[in-house]
Amino acid sequence: VDQRLKTYFAVPDKRFEVKSGLSPQEEAVKQRVRQYWADKSIPESKKLEGLNIDLSGFDPRNTSNRQLLEVGTLLAEQGLIDTDLVRSLS
Repeated sequence: VDQRLKTYFAVPDKRFEVKSGLSPQEEAVKQRVRQYWADKSIPESKKLEGLNIDLSGFDPRNTSNRQLLEVGTLLAEQGLIDTDLVRSLS
């Protein structure tokens, strides 16, 4: 996550605050990730740069919870989503 967001600087937006019971530093990272993905000033192609995931054959209408968890975990490992979102998917 830090690698993907190391060049992203924005004033923290209260809309993306996280109240998860984690440390303030961990909550700040989660807030930055959410704010980064919502930032309309960054092209989607830039946000997805370096993401090498093969989703061929992936059918969201016919996906088991386990498969969804695997995709979510992969996205979290890439720093694209936070682990709270992965847990909510499964």
